[in-house]
Amino acid sequence: MNKIYVIANQKGGVGKTTLAVNFAFYLSKQNNILFIDLDPQGSATFFLGDNPKNFVNSSRDIFFGRDPRSLIIKNRYNFDMIPAKLELEDVMSTKNINALIGALMLIRDYYDAIIIDTRPSVDSILKSAIAAAETLIIPLVPEYLPLYDLEVTNDLIREIDKNNNLRIKYVINLYDSRISLHKTVG
Repeated sequence: MNKIYVIANQKGGVGKTTLAVNFAFYLSKQNNILFIDLDPQGSATFFLGDNPKNFVNSSRDIFFGRDPRSLIIKNRYNFDMIPAKLELEDVMSTKNINALIGALMLIRDYYDAIIIDTRPSVDSILKSAIAAAETLIIPLVPEYLPLYDLEVTNDLIREIDKNNNLRIKYVINLYDSRISLHKTVG
């Protein structure tokens, strides 16, 4: 099993967070999982039962050199997590896209898999996550704009993964067989 899974798409509303959380639930049944919320909105953190406003430490601190082991919390489910909070926004201007890779190297041996949820944008946080990924899971909605925007995501992947080492998986969400475009894409 690959260790580092990143759920990403620069398009919003395609089910990234729902997919990331459900994937973590599924894998945690038989594996030791770490979930990292890299979306400043903290939707996954909130979805997992914790208000992002309640945390002093968050995934933001990874980008400022904090030891990731000090950021891990136990949630009420069967996996660990590093929560997000709005202050993650000020990381977007950082040029240190390798900070996340370094942090993951410190903790990867403690877990069977690490799942990272990202925000819907093209910024240094997303670039860091893609650079750190072993498997990139791209959720799609089979509609015109999300498919059009997929080209932006693919361009970003080509920019970062120059050696083509990244495994890429596409997941189609919100599929409706009654819609002709959905049937064509699916």
